[in-house]
Amino acid sequence: MTIKLIATDIDDTLLNSKRQLTAHTVTVLKQAHDQGIKVVLCTGRPVQAVQPLLDQLGLSGPNEYAITFNGAVTLSLAGEQFSNFDLGRADFAALDQFAHAHQLKYNLRDAKGAVISPNDNISFYAVRQAYDSRVGITRLSPAQAPADYRYVKGMLTAPKAVLDAIEPSAREAFGDAYYVVRSTPFFLEVMNPKANKGEGLQALATKLGLTAEEVMACGDEANDLPMLKWAGC
Repeated sequence: MTIKLIATDIDDTLLNSKRQLTAHTVTVLKQAHDQGIKVVLCTGRPVQAVQPLLDQLGLSGPNEYAITFNGAVTLSLAGEQFSNFDLGRADFAALDQFAHAHQLKYNLRDAKGAVISPNDNISFYAVRQAYDSRVGITRLSPAQAPADYRYVKGMLTAPKAVLDAIEPSAREAFGDAYYVVRSTPFFLEVMNPKANKGEGLQALATKLGLTAEEVMACGDEANDLPMLKWAGC
């Protein structure tokens, strides 16, 4: 079966060790795109955080797509969302309770990419997320959140050794009610159980009328496993 869509993770997959697109990578992906193959960036970040990469690859408009927030939001590059697996205030409170019990810092990301911190004790990792995504940091606690509050993911943030130690407890605490995944050594993400790159990629393929055998997926981290398992290549 001919490959009609290439879905690729970004950090340590699409980018080199300097977090850059090489000229060769740009050339090859543009050649694929010129042959009618969709090139789709799949990331844990919001779409605005990867806009420079989209610009380098010449990807824009309503017929090009990105899978963002680890599959929580899949959208066209004109901004139309067609899958959004998010969370609410009760989930916010559950994450807050776990973080306090284990003395961990955490933050949320909403569908617009904003970084939300429950207090002024903001981690270095949250600041880096805000900088990379070109957004600010908003202070909001579960008690302050309105009843209809929605966000796309919670992120427990700590040095690798701390998250290594706490990850089994997090998986036990959140169980099957959430998708708990290590996206980097410093981020343990807690998301809607349907929010993963595999679900996002499948939703996009369905919209485009493609089968799994027509899709190639590339990635290197645990959060890439669902799309690697689903794709035909």
